[in-house]
Amino acid sequence: MRRVLLLGLTAFSLAACASAPGPVYGPASTYSSGTGYSDYRVENDRWRVRYLGSDRQDEDAVERLALRRAGELAITNGFDWFTVVHRQVDTEGDENERPVRVGGSLGQTFGSGGFRGSSVGVGIAINPGAGRTRTEVSLEIIAGRGEPRPEGAYDAARMANPAGAYAASTL
Repeated sequence: MRRVLLLGLTAFSLAACASAPGPVYGPASTYSSGTGYSDYRVENDRWRVRYLGSDRQDEDAVERLALRRAGELAITNGFDWFTVVHRQVDTEGDENERPVRVGGSLGQTFGSGGFRGSSVGVGIAINPGAGRTRTEVSLEIIAGRGEPRPEGAYDAARMANPAGAYAASTL
């Protein structure tokens, strides 16, 4: 029994160490397990921006990073502001799933001639990816210049600035 407990603790420790690195802003790549942004220019003033968050990063944080990228695209292409015309959020995984599960069973049999048998079974399931969730935010934006700005337009310069993206306030 002590060996089983030791094996279970070792498996749990290994699963706990297999965590993803903290969130880093940048383009998505295989090195970052897909975490980061990607964008596609639809028209001269219209883009689709996608940001895939890191493990357990909440929806608001992922959206702020997508808005930051939208601001960068607008500024880089000479625009002052942008509006979000479509927003989609997808989350994968189950944060309540446990990385290590332990189960057991007991059995007893009775046979003819006074034969009796007993059995005990113990199982350990290890899933290092359990309990992880990943959120992806996709935005379709339209950028513009000058005044008047539409209601709900984001200031591109403010959103492109990391501090401004965390404020995520609209005009």
